[in-house]
Amino acid sequence: IFSDYFMSHSASSFTELPGEIKRAELHCYGKSPNTNRVQMFALLTGAGIYSGSLLGMSSAGHGDNGMLMEAQLIPYVESEESALLPAILLKPLSFSVSDFHFLVLRGETLQVVSSLNGGLVQELPIPRHEGIALRMARDLSRETTVLCTTKSIYLVEVYDEARLVWNIYLKKALATGDERWFDLSFEHSKTRERKQQVMLRRAEFCADNQQWDKCALYLARSGVNFDEAAIKLSTADVVGGTSGSHLTVKLEQAQNRQLCIRVSGSDLNPLKVFLLEVLKTLPSTAKSQRAMLCVWLMELFLHQISATQLSSTKTEQAALAQRVEDCMDFIRTNRVNLDVSSITQLLISRDHRQLLLFFSRLTGDYHRVVTML
Repeated sequence: IFSDYFMSHSASSFTELPGEIKRAELHCYGKSPNTNRVQMFALLTGAGIYSGSLLGMSSAGHGDNGMLMEAQLIPYVESEESALLPAILLKPLSFSVSDFHFLVLRGETLQVVSSLNGGLVQELPIPRHEGIALRMARDLSRETTVLCTTKSIYLVEVYDEARLVWNIYLKKALATGDERWFDLSFEHSKTRERKQQVMLRRAEFCADNQQWDKCALYLARSGVNFDEAAIKLSTADVVGGTSGSHLTVKLEQAQNRQLCIRVSGSDLNPLKVFLLEVLKTLPSTAKSQRAMLCVWLMELFLHQISATQLSSTKTEQAALAQRVEDCMDFIRTNRVNLDVSSITQLLISRDHRQLLLFFSRLTGDYHRVVTML
């Protein structure tokens, strides 16, 4: 039957799936509500649900026979009750697909299986007096699913199926380190508390992997109490080392969780990233807080510049001009939040004539400009 196909597609690849089943069932569907293009597939097999993403011809590329992406076999799951039943009463008959679950009809039982992690969510027995279960059917136009038996037709309704999706994506992200799973977890978090929890766990993951700048960024978005974080960061024990000071800060969280941030004293960049992100979230009416943060940030900018000036390496010297320019950009952007007297005294104490001249011109202190020139 397939001889003509094999002759024209000699390089085609095949995947042999385990198990025996009299009738396979294939569903192709799209998860995005903004497109009618088929994006996903799911195949009923004797061993489980084989599912994944479908690549279009443009995505697959010319000469590339791979049309499936992230395809995996989700094996059937037995609960304590179903494990006691004979195998003939659990044979796979049909299934349907929802946004995040597979509704699998297995003999006299309807199982709800997560399409994200393969876990059994719910199991419903079908009453024998309602007849023998035949198959599942889905009306795509009305987005409804029905279960057909020899005597009845059941309307299957799925309620609030996305309530735990954020946590499943978060566990995948922590297990694999894939940034995409973190983004999906945050996207499916419906409450502020969940969003903050995702950001906190993401910050912890970055800290464990020595990604301190990212850690500080996500920490600022996690709702960590700023006063506690600021005090612990500013009063942390400084241990001398050969490559500059070394700060170790513990931020205590709910449920006795702790997040450790280690910052190199030579640049303090993670602390600067944290304060910059917090500054973005403050309302314009919080003038005192914004002014305080800007003074602190100016200290960090000047500390980085001074540390770079003292370095003799070519790499650090090449970065000096960029750090000065970054500081100037910060002054321009936050001009209204800067206390002129405090910043002027800070620049004088650091003896940075270039930045002092730039700041005096920006604030209209022309007497100081003429004096310096």
